[in-house]
Amino acid sequence: MSRRVHRAPFALASDGTVLVNLSEFDGPRSPEAFFTRALEEKGAVFVGVEVTPAELGRVLDRVGDSYTEAAAYLAGARQKG
Repeated sequence: MSRRVHRAPFALASDGTVLVNLSEFDGPRSPEAFFTRALEEKGAVFVGVEVTPAELGRVLDRVGDSYTEAAAYLAGARQKG
């Protein structure tokens, strides 16, 4: 089991959900302690691991320009509103 905890304060899920890293909370810093703390918090729990650069490349190849399209959709909606 990995003993490193990623320190990014936030993560953005592909469904638009923003997640806060439990490393921002006071308390024990082990992965086990974070999981216990997560189960005590409100909301869904996301457990994940960092992908490798090669895996990210394969994901981006499959996603293509959908990020650009999604951003354009949001920007267009805000400009109309």
